[in-house]
Amino acid sequence: MFVSWTDDGVNWSKPQATRMGDLNPYTWWVRYHEGKFYASISYMRKHGPLGLVVSDDGVDWSRIAEIVASDPHDYSEESDLHFRPDGELLCVVRPESPGLVYWARPPYTDWQGGREVGLCDAP
Repeated sequence: MFVSWTDDGVNWSKPQATRMGDLNPYTWWVRYHEGKFYASISYMRKHGPLGLVVSDDGVDWSRIAEIVASDPHDYSEESDLHFRPDGELLCVVRPESPGLVYWARPPYTDWQGGREVGLCDAP
């Protein structure tokens, strides 16, 4: 994954590789919330874990929490985050089938859920 940005929509910065320690994380949907970038990642492994990561600049990432541990589901970077107005964070995950939803309140370290939401092809 690489990150590039622009101030005017025409002139772009040189792409920079994302990094998280020794890893180059792969993110599917990145969300910007209250001055930080957030994403859920599975570290490119089947059967979890699925983690929540954060970045100030979109380049350097750090792990906040494990959303769900290893499980018989095939978790995927094809997940999406949704910040609710009350601060709760939802994570909709596309395993093989059906889709699952997890939730946490700030600081997003204690996750609950795993409720099925039906067929969920790339949230």
